[in-house]
Amino acid sequence: MRKLQDFESPYISLRTANDTGMHRIVLRKSFWDPVYDDDLLDNRIAMNLLFVQAENEVDRGWLMATKDQHKQLSALQQKGSKKEYLRLARTLKYYGFLQFKPCIVDYPQPGCRAIVCAGNKELNFRVQVVDQVKEVSFKVTRMRCWRITNGLPDMNDSIEEENNPGNAALELSFEYLVAKDTLKWIVVFSDQAILMSMCLQGMVDELIMKKKGNRIKKPQDRSRKSAPKRPVSSLLKRDFSSNSIKSPSSPIEEASNSLPSNHTAPVSQGSPIGIIENDTFDGIGDDDL
Repeated sequence: MRKLQDFESPYISLRTANDTGMHRIVLRKSFWDPVYDDDLLDNRIAMNLLFVQAENEVDRGWLMATKDQHKQLSALQQKGSKKEYLRLARTLKYYGFLQFKPCIVDYPQPGCRAIVCAGNKELNFRVQVVDQVKEVSFKVTRMRCWRITNGLPDMNDSIEEENNPGNAALELSFEYLVAKDTLKWIVVFSDQAILMSMCLQGMVDELIMKKKGNRIKKPQDRSRKSAPKRPVSSLLKRDFSSNSIKSPSSPIEEASNSLPSNHTAPVSQGSPIGIIENDTFDGIGDDDL
């Protein structure tokens, strides 16, 4: 699962990837703050899309609901009360979150199986620790930076196979402010690491947008003017360490030259795809800890 980029034609991408007939285009809202739902409830088509997404997430167990809440949702669903259904769904835990496939994390200890989801300005872990599930939330505003790396470190073969059956292994690492003046790298081993990174970037962009008092851009807001042409040399950058070409215009692959000496990235067997600095990290204060 990945996010379609603005420059992509969904039809062409689907035709190209659909050799086995197993690929689908899924419509999801592209914002993280549920308050933006209010701008769409008066539009019949947009409201219906929000309802279908919420209905699907309830059916898949992505939203935490009690038996009574499930009964209320079912009753509203049968009556066709979509707005009321959405208002109740918004009160449920994990509403507006995107849930990823089961994966492996190194927190609170190496090799933990976990369900990771993104939303509400955080990355949420539900970690299996011995015979219980422990929930941990990592706020986006406390992530100094994150990176994607190719390849898993030495781990149990069965864990690697379960986490990435038939896929290239990836890991998402983020440097987190666990205490005042104390940063710690947290690692997620998942073949959906790029999608996780895009979700983090989307939440950061939304926080910056709200801080500046801007609004979400609509299709009609996009400029139709042609972008100025740039020389090819400015578009592509050769990474001789990994013998690959990177595009600095991609938020996933935008890499800084180096980290400060007191923020050394963890050593990994794989090659780093990129380090993304978090522009919302600077605004954190002691009251946020």
